[in-house]
Amino acid sequence: MEDEATFRQEVRTVCKLYHQAQELHEAGVHVVSIDEKTGIQALERIHPDQAMSKGKLELHEFEYARHGTQTLIIADQLNTHKSVSLVECVAELCGVKTALGEKGKSGILLNMASRAEFLQDTGHRIRFVYTPKHCSWLNQVEIWFGILSRRLLKRGSFTSTEVLNQRILSKS
Repeated sequence: MEDEATFRQEVRTVCKLYHQAQELHEAGVHVVSIDEKTGIQALERIHPDQAMSKGKLELHEFEYARHGTQTLIIADQLNTHKSVSLVECVAELCGVKTALGEKGKSGILLNMASRAEFLQDTGHRIRFVYTPKHCSWLNQVEIWFGILSRRLLKRGSFTSTEVLNQRILSKS
């Protein structure tokens, strides 16, 4: 981690954006929190859970069958909490009106040096602000992923990735 003053400034920058999200939206600036959760497993419990009884905790089956994995990428517009895909979000902000995936449109930066230089330039129409290291708790999407994990994924039993997707979408 960098020095404490740099760390504190990075935390202040993120918090300030959260506090100003509505005001910035009214000025035509979109503040979007983006994160991904990879490797979400569709696990089917082999035996059903056993309910709590007097003096005993609920018993949760630990054996399972795997049915594949899913990845969630969320771009949460902080003032409205509407989530859109990252590609759609960036395309809209850049004014791309053609069909996405059209030949000749690219967003890949050539190398790490050009990427770092681009991302640090605050003069671009799109500005990236990162949470400091070890501060995922500042990212509102990361907080939502934690809630999703505790309330749905941890004890869930999913017979397929389609069932997993449906359950996730019904909770969002």
